[in-house]
Amino acid sequence: MPPGPGEVLSQRLLQAALAHLNDIIVITEAGHPDQGGLRIIYVNESFERRTGYAAHEVLGRKPSFLRGPKTSPAGEEFWLEIDINPIYAEDGKHTHLIAVERDIT
Repeated sequence: MPPGPGEVLSQRLLQAALAHLNDIIVITEAGHPDQGGLRIIYVNESFERRTGYAAHEVLGRKPSFLRGPKTSPAGEEFWLEIDINPIYAEDGKHTHLIAVERDIT
C-alpha cells in the first residue's frame, strides 16, 4: 500500500529538517565491527559540510576512520560532542545506531 498524503509530507519534512541541521547525523548498521557491523548507511548535509567528505565517500565504511588527528580530507582537526543511541526493531533486535554530533571546537 502506498503511503498516504500525510506520510509523504512527513517524509519530505523529515528530509528537509535533517538537511538543515547544524548538528551532524550519522546512522550505522548495528553489529560487531569485526563481523561487518557498524557500517555507515546515512549522513546528513551537516556531516558533509563539517568533515569535507561527501556522503558517497563514507557510505559503507566504518566510522572509525574519522577518529584521530587530521582525519578530514583537508587535514583539519575538530572536536565533536557525540550522543549515540541504539535503535531497535519491533521484535527487540538491535538494528542501528544513530549518532548526533555537535562541533565543540
